[in-house]
Amino acid sequence: MQKHLFIIKSFSDTYPNSGQLISALSEFENRLLDMNSTDFKNTGTEVEVIIAILVDIIKKNPKITEIGVKLLSTLIQKIESSEFQLEYLEGIRDSISIDTSEIKFKYIQ
Repeated sequence: MQKHLFIIKSFSDTYPNSGQLISALSEFENRLLDMNSTDFKNTGTEVEVIIAILVDIIKKNPKITEIGVKLLSTLIQKIESSEFQLEYLEGIRDSISIDTSEIKFKYIQ
């Protein structure tokens, strides 16, 4: 899984916002839907690495935001423990820095 997503990341770096990128992520999603948390452990796939690669792809390719967020949601659902999910969600929240005044200003315009 990690290798597959890393290939997609390399493609996205070469061809940003490509329509084929959406197709590649859809194919990855189909593989992901067939897996459960024990499959990740048995194959040695680290969910943290997949999430990191996926977030990097999303940040650099706004066109794939919709499918990217869908994949993140699916990955978070695949994580077994609720405590583990909260750790990820808090980490993501803490790593995103949003200036609320900027958002308010854009909303007023």
